Amino acid sequence: MKHIRKLRALLDWKDWAAIAASLSAAAALSLSNITRWSIWFDEAFSEHLSRHSFFDIARYTIADVHPPLYYWVLKVWCMVFGRSELALRSLSLVFLLIAIAIAYVLVRALFSRRSAVFSSVLLAFSPMLFRYGIEARMYTMEVCIVVAATAALAYAVRHKSRGAWVTYGVLIAVGMFTHYLSLMVWVAQGLWLLWQNRAATVPKTVRSTLRRGYGTTLLTALLLYAAWLPFMIWQFLHIQTTGFWVPSVTINTVPNLISNMYTYYDSSAVQGWFAVLLIAVVVVTVYAVLFARRSLDRSKRQAYSLVLVTALVPPLLLFLGSMPPLQPAFVDRYLLSSITFWFMAIGIALADMWRMPSRALFAKGIFIVTMATLVIGCVQVYVIGNFNKDNGSVHTMRQAMQLIARHARGTEPVITDYAGRYYAADYYQLPGHKVYFQSQDSTTDGSYAMLRGETSHKIVNLAAFGKRHSIAWYITSEPRGVASNVPVGWRVVRTYLVQQPSLLRVIKMQYVGG
Repeated sequence: MKHIRKLRALLDWKDWAAIAASLSAAAALSLSNITRWSIWFDEAFSEHLSRHSFFDIARYTIADVHPPLYYWVLKVWCMVFGRSELALRSLSLVFLLIAIAIAYVLVRALFSRRSAVFSSVLLAFSPMLFRYGIEARMYTMEVCIVVAATAALAYAVRHKSRGAWVTYGVLIAVGMFTHYLSLMVWVAQGLWLLWQNRAATVPKTVRSTLRRGYGTTLLTALLLYAAWLPFMIWQFLHIQTTGFWVPSVTINTVPNLISNMYTYYDSSAVQGWFAVLLIAVVVVTVYAVLFARRSLDRSKRQAYSLVLVTALVPPLLLFLGSMPPLQPAFVDRYLLSSITFWFMAIGIALADMWRMPSRALFAKGIFIVTMATLVIGCVQVYVIGNFNKDNGSVHTMRQAMQLIARHARGTEPVITDYAGRYYAADYYQLPGHKVYFQSQDSTTDGSYAMLRGETSHKIVNLAAFGKRHSIAWYITSEPRGVASNVPVGWRVVRTYLVQQPSLLRVIKMQYVGG
């Protein structure tokens, strides 16, 4: 009740109007795109996993690379709202909107109304948040947790509140139950705390930091997370250390991150005047941030350094942690929390410059060109949809299954070329046309764990299956211009290509033995 009274005292009708406007803009953008594109493997995996019991969700995530909390939450969400594309993806949108609202309150409390307005507007039009704010994955849930945790940390430091330190510890544990790489944020903020409490020696600095409340935070987080910690360690030792699909970091890794943050274009696609615009926007926003770091008063500078540390240190840690001999884990979408705080830092900086008569015009210009760049990025997200930048393909399983629905007869079954593609195909399964996958029980791929015990959709003997179903539909992914390929013992009856740039093709095939 005390905190509600403080919130009411902090926010007036202008603040509530600004929050409503930014949330409306973010929601309108997201809802315009939320069902336009087919779900893809990651989303289909989330949906399929959420069909299982809470215990089995935990058991199967142990074999994979992520913790279970998001899948548990998604299961409850689907129990209430169903499993349509809108229902699946709207959970992420809800977390995004909550994160923007908390970010507004955080910036309003620490800086000013103008800072909060600018920050929330930039977040509402962030291309990366627009793209992944409607993905049925844990990314915006983690963003929401990180923003809330940062608010708790700022409150704990400013008011020396034991309750806030405990809350921060709870949110650290919840973040680790949502996405392991939230650890980068907690390390960054721990380093910030050590710097704020720095003393003559490192041991004295550590003791001072722990005594001032951080010890309570760490103890709370450890107690809540202790039961899952062995499983996390096992995953890192047996799964992540052996490597998976994430490519190695290169000289283009950081430029790609920056380009995607502002425009959702890869850096290689930013050329000519567009490149000049992007470079100019990056330069002036960095200048604004550096200027604010110097011009803010002492108390605000401390809070601003927390925002900057949360924005800048996790990408650096993840980059260093992805270099040999360590396995790569640097993926742009894993850094949504840092991207969120970077745009908050820009909003705070522009508001600080705006209040100075000599720099107000410059700040307005930076805000306009930054917003123009972000709008370009949002248009790019809207145009290319769920384009997979890792393999250069659009995910079009919905279209593939619709194509089969138009041409299939009777109860002709559908077979996917590998088990991973089964998840999305099964999500769009047609009445009377059951979807199957071929057994890959010898694989060590963690995403296969929940299919290992499957009996009704798994094909163990393709020849025996062909004797029961002489005609089947085969969904595969092959480059265009390459002859259609089907399993041994089957012949191609007809091949259908799904729209470019999708690599999917649908093949009607007949069993001929052999």
